[in-house]
Amino acid sequence: MKVKDLIADTLWSPGSGYSDHKPAISVLLPTFRRGASGLFRRAVESVLNQTLHDIELIIVDDASTDGTAEQIADFMRSDGRVSCLRHPRNVGLPAVSEYEAFSKARADLIAFAFDDDFFYPSALEQLLEHSRENPNHVCYGQVVTRAIERGSSIVHTGRLGQPLTYHNLRSWNSIPNCAILLPRSVIEEVGFYDPHIVMSRICDWDLWRRIGERYLLQYVDVEVGEVTGPATDDSLGKTYALAPGASEEWMRTGERRLTPADILEVDVFASSIGISDRTGRTIADLVAGHIARRPWLAEKPSSVKPERDKSIFVLTQRHDASTSLSFDYLPRSLRGSIRIIRSPGGFPLSELASASCLIVVRHFDVHREWIDEAAKLGIPMYYYLDDNLMALVENGEYKDDEDLSLNSVRFKLRRFEGVIVSTPELAKYFLAKMLHEKVDVFPVSYASAPKNYRVAKHKNEREITIASLGGKHRHRGLRDHVLPALRQLADDGHRVHVVVGGCFPQDCDFFKEVDISDENFRITLVPFDVDWNRAMLQIAEYQPDIVIHAPSKTINNKYKTLNIALCAYVLDSLLVVPNGPPYDTPAFKGSAIVVECSSEPRAWFQTLTEIFSTPEAWVNYKKANTMFCRRHFSGEQNVAVLNRILENAPAISPTTVESRLKEMYFSKPSVSAGSALNTESLKASLLELSLLRSRIRMYRRFKPRFAREDLWSRISPAFEDIRRYVQINRARPPASYLELSDAIQDKAFVEYPVELKQGKIRNISCAFSSDGIHEGVVGVELVNPSGEITKQATISLEATNLHFPVTFDLAETGVPMEGIWRLRFFARSSWPIYILEFAKYSHLGWTRQAVAPFAKVEYATQV
Repeated sequence: MKVKDLIADTLWSPGSGYSDHKPAISVLLPTFRRGASGLFRRAVESVLNQTLHDIELIIVDDASTDGTAEQIADFMRSDGRVSCLRHPRNVGLPAVSEYEAFSKARADLIAFAFDDDFFYPSALEQLLEHSRENPNHVCYGQVVTRAIERGSSIVHTGRLGQPLTYHNLRSWNSIPNCAILLPRSVIEEVGFYDPHIVMSRICDWDLWRRIGERYLLQYVDVEVGEVTGPATDDSLGKTYALAPGASEEWMRTGERRLTPADILEVDVFASSIGISDRTGRTIADLVAGHIARRPWLAEKPSSVKPERDKSIFVLTQRHDASTSLSFDYLPRSLRGSIRIIRSPGGFPLSELASASCLIVVRHFDVHREWIDEAAKLGIPMYYYLDDNLMALVENGEYKDDEDLSLNSVRFKLRRFEGVIVSTPELAKYFLAKMLHEKVDVFPVSYASAPKNYRVAKHKNEREITIASLGGKHRHRGLRDHVLPALRQLADDGHRVHVVVGGCFPQDCDFFKEVDISDENFRITLVPFDVDWNRAMLQIAEYQPDIVIHAPSKTINNKYKTLNIALCAYVLDSLLVVPNGPPYDTPAFKGSAIVVECSSEPRAWFQTLTEIFSTPEAWVNYKKANTMFCRRHFSGEQNVAVLNRILENAPAISPTTVESRLKEMYFSKPSVSAGSALNTESLKASLLELSLLRSRIRMYRRFKPRFAREDLWSRISPAFEDIRRYVQINRARPPASYLELSDAIQDKAFVEYPVELKQGKIRNISCAFSSDGIHEGVVGVELVNPSGEITKQATISLEATNLHFPVTFDLAETGVPMEGIWRLRFFARSSWPIYILEFAKYSHLGWTRQAVAPFAKVEYATQV
C-alpha cells in the first residue's frame, strides 16, 4: 500500500488566510480522537496563542469520531491561520499525516505540534530567534514530560532535550518532536518521516539520526512546552507496538527514498531486500494487526523475500569513534545485521534473547551482566579492540577501574569464541602473548559516500585553516612542537587559524601560554563530542585546508589505526602527519606529507613553509589519500570476518527467543517459585510473542507463497501413540498441516469436529504446549451432535509435564451411536497455552481453518 493510495481521498480545507503572505513558521498537528478529552483544544490554543503571530497551523484529522471535526471547524471560523486535512477513513500512520501537512505548509521553517502536548506562549518565537542566529544548524530545545508509573496512578515529571555532546544519537533519542524547528531545505535534502509501519513509534528518532549525519543538531536553552502523552492511556507509545530490533535493522539497512518528491511512492507495508527473516515476520505481524483494525486497507501488500535470520549485537560503553568507525558504516549487505547496544544505560538485558552473537567493545567488567547471561544461553561472544590497552597498562600510560593486565585479559577471553582487532600489529600482539588463538583483523569501515558538508560558517578565505585532530593525548605535541612553527609562520606574514578538536573546558588553560597577540594567528577550541560524525561536522564548519596529526609519544602508536586519514578524506583536507608508525605503512605512502624529526618545532616549520608555498602540490596528496581510504576502508574485509562469525551463530526464531527468555528468568533463584512480582516482565514478553505467533496465521493472507511449517515429521517419540492412532483412523484431514494453535488461554474454548464410534470412551489424549510457568488448568468438553455437553474433564498444569501427552479421564462416557461429535479444549492460565491441531489453507492461502485436533480417543468398550 503506497502513501499516494492512502491519502487519495483526503479532504483539504484551507483557512481563510491561507493565500496571504508566507508565514515564518508552519506548525503541523496530526490528531485522532482527542476532542472529547479536551487535550486537542488545549494543544491548538497553545499554538494560536503564541507571542509569534506570524504562523500557520495545519491540522490533519485522521477520521476522528468524537467531535474533533466540529472543534476544528470552530477554530477555522475564528482564526484564518488554521487549515485542515481530513481522512474519510482512519489511516493510523502518523508519519503519513505529517507528510500531508508538510505538503500544504508554506513556511521555510517547520514545527511539530501534537494533540496531547502544549507549547509555552513564547516557545516558537524563541526557537525562531535561535534558528536565525544559527542558520547552518538545526535548533531544538527541551520539554517537560509527564508519565504515569506502570501499574499505578503516580505521575512522574521529567525533562527531555539536552546537548548531544556526551552521547551518540544512534544510541537513544533525546530530542522531543515538539521542541525542534526544522528548515524546509533540510527536509528536502535529507527526507521526511519514514511512513513505513515498522517506524511508526520511532519515525522522529530516525529523522533526527538522518539529519545528524549531515547537519549539526544544536541544543538551545528554550523551554518549549509539556509532553503529556506518556501520562495518557491512548498515546502513540501505548497503542502502537514497539519492535526495537526490527526498527533498528530497518534504519541501518539504508537506501530509503524519503524526500518529499519520493514519499508518495513509498510502500508502507513492504519488506525490503536485505532484511532478516525475523524482521520480515515482524513487519508482516504489524501489517496484519494494523489492517485488522482497518478493514478498508485489506489488500495484498507488496513484499520482498527476506534474506537473513541472524543478528549481531555490539555491546559498547560509549557509542564513540571506536564503535562507529567499526560498525556504523559497514557495507549495506551487513549493516542491517548489526545492532549496537549501549551498556549500561541502553536496552534491558532481555533484548539479548534476540542475539545470534555478541561483540563486546574494549571493556569487560562494565558489561559483566550481559557477558554472564550470554555465556549461560550459549550465545557466541567475540571481543573487539582498537587500541593496545594491555601494553598501555603495562607501560603505565593507561589507568582504568578494570584490571586490563595481560593475565586478567587472558582469563576473561576464555569465555569468548574469538577476538577481532583493528590492525595487523594488534593481531600479532594477541597471538604472540597467547591471549586468544582465534584473532581476525577488523579494520575501520567507511562504506559510505563522501560527506556533503555545509558551506563553511567560520571560513576566512585570507587565512589558512589548520585542524588538529586525534584526541586529548595529542594536545601536548600540538602545543610544544607544532604551534611554535605556526606562530613563526604567522610572524612571517601568513594568516593562520588553528582549530583544535576534542577539547574540554580545562584545555583553555592548557593552551593559554601560546602567544596569539596579533591578528595573523588565532586558535579556536572545538568542544569534545562522543559522536565521530558530529565531531567531523563541527570541524567542517571551519572548512580546514590542512589536517594535522600532532606527534604523541606512546607505545600504542604501532597498534593504531589510520583513522586520521579518513578524517582528512571526509573533510577534503591535506593531511600532515609525524614520522613513524602507523604512518610508515607502505600502502599509505604518498597519502600524507610526513614531517621527519617531528619532535622538533623546526622540522614542522620547514615542512609547513614548503606546504604553504606550494598549494598546487596538495591535490596529488589528497587524491592519493582518497584512493587509500576507498581501498582500505571499503569494509570488504569486515564483511568477510562477520560472515564467518555468522556462519557459526544460531538463527533466531520466536521459539529461540521464548526459550531464552524462560531460561534467563527461571535460572534466577528469585523466580524459581514462580513469583508473580519477579516474572511479570517475562510474562509480558511471552504474551507478546504469543500474539506474534497467532498473527503468523495472517501472514498467509499477505504471503501466500510463504513456506508453511508442518510439525508432523518432527513429532517427539513421546507422542508416537497419538500419531499412530491418527494414521490408523485417518484422523488427519487431507492437505492439512500440523501446527500449534493460536494461544487459547484467553479464549472460552477451541472446538473441533471428531467422528466417534459407538461405545464408551475411557480417555482422550492430546498435545499442549506452554510458554512460561505451568500454572492453571487445561480441560476438555465432549459435545454431542445435539450441542449438549455430555462430559467435562480438567487437569492441573502444575502437576503436568507437557513434554508428554495430556490425558483426560472421561470415566467411560457413553456414545450411544456413531456420528460427528465435537471436542472443546480450553485453558485457564495467565501464561500462553497452545494445542497441536491440523489446519487447512485456502487455494490462495488467504484463509486458515483449524479442522481437527492432534488427539487420540481410547475406548473402554466398543460396540
